[in-house]
Amino acid sequence: MNAIRRAVAWARASGAAVASAKGGSSANVVPARCQIEVPAPRESGEPRPDASRFLPAGPPRPNLWRALVTAGALEDLWLSLLSEAEPKADPRFDPAGAVGGLNVVESEAAEVAPDATYARGAIHATLDGRLLPEHDPDALLARFEERAQEWVLELGQGELSLRIEATRNARGMSLPDDAELLRGAGRALRELGLDPQPRAKPTSTEAGVFARKGCEAAVFGPGVSTGNAHTPNERIEIAQLEKAIDAYQRIILELCGKDG
Repeated sequence: MNAIRRAVAWARASGAAVASAKGGSSANVVPARCQIEVPAPRESGEPRPDASRFLPAGPPRPNLWRALVTAGALEDLWLSLLSEAEPKADPRFDPAGAVGGLNVVESEAAEVAPDATYARGAIHATLDGRLLPEHDPDALLARFEERAQEWVLELGQGELSLRIEATRNARGMSLPDDAELLRGAGRALRELGLDPQPRAKPTSTEAGVFARKGCEAAVFGPGVSTGNAHTPNERIEIAQLEKAIDAYQRIILELCGKDG
């Protein structure tokens, strides 16, 4: 369960002013924890607090409720665009379609003078997407930015602005069965008694960055990936690490030449 998604849902339903928010650890890890700071609960029927009176005396702090709820709405938009991407499914992967989510959120409050009447703040939200090899990440990002700016104008009611930055853009990838990288790696793995058959991997790695630059790229490493990577009990056995070292050496010799 995505903890940020649950926190945003609570904030949306409660209407409580939000002083700060922090959740998630990495763009490609489903967040297990999210913490939001709110004032003491209101009495039943009390109107929604505004930014000038919901916190104790002292320099004003921003009410980030609207920004946080808008981040949640932008996740909804992001997921809808992922679900619309064609093709919608590839049976080689599990899950078969594009997936993603809001995996990191962190608030920022600007410093203000003690006599200021209001404060400005920001919510930094990191969205992740795992695309199929046929999907165009640049087109997806362009559609998202266009529609996201429209959403912010509507949902922010003039109180919000939005800046979007793509920090990593690695599309899904696929190699033909006769690719030299796959054939060479397969021979090396077969010599070690390992299964040389390549499989689809439903996660995002830096291999996609190399593939976008025209390099043949494949993912190989110790341990079990699917069902293990980015889970609470993710683990790799020492014996698997040692086996991977042998495999890396064999693959390098196979691809780069065994002589010299």
